[in-house]
Amino acid sequence: MRIRQLVILISVLVFCYSSAAGITPAKEDIALVVDNSSNMKQLDEHLAIRDAIKTFLQHISRDVKVALILFDDNASLKVPFVPLVDEQAGNLLRGLEMIDYEGRFSNSAAAIERALHELNDTGRRGAGKSIILFTQGSMDTGSEALDLNFSKWLSDVLAEQAAESRIRIFCIAFSGTADTGVLQNLAQTTGGKFYPVTSTSGIPMAFDNLAADIFAIPSMTSIKALAANSGDKQATKPPSDEAPQTIGYEQAPDDGLSPEPGAEPESDIPRMPERSAAGTDSPSSALRSIVQKLYDWAIRNWMLILGLAVAAGLLSTASKLRR
Repeated sequence: MRIRQLVILISVLVFCYSSAAGITPAKEDIALVVDNSSNMKQLDEHLAIRDAIKTFLQHISRDVKVALILFDDNASLKVPFVPLVDEQAGNLLRGLEMIDYEGRFSNSAAAIERALHELNDTGRRGAGKSIILFTQGSMDTGSEALDLNFSKWLSDVLAEQAAESRIRIFCIAFSGTADTGVLQNLAQTTGGKFYPVTSTSGIPMAFDNLAADIFAIPSMTSIKALAANSGDKQATKPPSDEAPQTIGYEQAPDDGLSPEPGAEPESDIPRMPERSAAGTDSPSSALRSIVQKLYDWAIRNWMLILGLAVAAGLLSTASKLRR
């Protein structure tokens, strides 16, 4: 009888705690929102973004459903939520082939609104919910007045709606002229992240950090950077007055380097003075980052850990009662 009462008490506590804490479960619903305007064409001439998305999806092994929304001046649902583990995943890959960058304008506010609608209406109950926004970085409706209105709506109203619905928004911007204030606020308000990317060579690292942040696991980029820095006893922290490095695939995120004054960028897309989403400056800070991500993983999987602990406790109690 004592064991039954203990199990009931623990079940009630688990239910109350999970409801209050809002801990994201292992399964996830993700809305991919891709800027399909002509503004993106000059930034992605070889469609590296489309291929990178395919690679990202093919390496997801969790219980994940993904929807695809393309936007220019309007937003269109190309593929509703489909699982990545069966034949329906082919629909998503075929939907990515529709990316052609032929749209005239770029209205990310309309796209985020559509993504919120899809997640709230057709997302799975009990699943974590995320939006990944791929954008050239700024609102472009053909009218400066409308651009300001839509930007404010996106940063204030839609960000709050997403936060209230516990929908995280991750923003990847591919332009040095991106409206970083709006995108950063959108990410921070909803518990997501903002990743500035200066060239197509930076896309793989952005996706590596994105996967680590969505699923709360240590990224291979961070692990490799820690190993590299651990062998470099002369690693030093950069001066505080240097602009931090934005995401770039050829450079490890934790090497503490920043471009020298007057140096030419690697591409004709200007670099943005924004902190790398993956950046740490020393082996100790890199280690703290990995420990933090392991902690985040434990938080997301706390029910499994608690279940094992409860099972061990019950076995111990049962053993004592038999004596």
